[in-house]
Amino acid sequence: MANTAEDFLVFAKKLKAADFAQEEITQRTIINRAYYAVFHLATDIADRLTLPLPMTAQGGSHQKLYDRFISCTRRPEPELLALKCIGYIASRTLKPFRFSADYDLNNTISMQAAAQTLANANKIFDKAAQLIGSSNILESEPSIPYSKEATPPL
Repeated sequence: MANTAEDFLVFAKKLKAADFAQEEITQRTIINRAYYAVFHLATDIADRLTLPLPMTAQGGSHQKLYDRFISCTRRPEPELLALKCIGYIASRTLKPFRFSADYDLNNTISMQAAAQTLANANKIFDKAAQLIGSSNILESEPSIPYSKEATPPL
């Protein structure tokens, strides 16, 4: 069975609700899974909308993806704001938390950092749902279910 971006977010929420959620390794994994939920969602949206890569794009593949959202100029105003919001939240808040959780093992990762990452990932999924719901920008069936609430079954 193929996984979707929302599956990553649902799994992160399951981890947060687990008995072992207070363990630091779980906090790191929550941040990682929430980040990659957003990364896969953003990849799908950017590809479907054929958002161009800015001429001045720098950084790795993840930053270049988010720069496609941030530098977008040729969309109607409501879509433009949603796209820029997705790019800024992903690159300025989620990406640094994910980098720290994955690579800075000397830095303690708190439950608050994991909760903030999940909240920001939810904001991006909400923005994507608004973006998809407000227009017909995606003509084909999306590969990612864009529900407003990615709630894990308990």
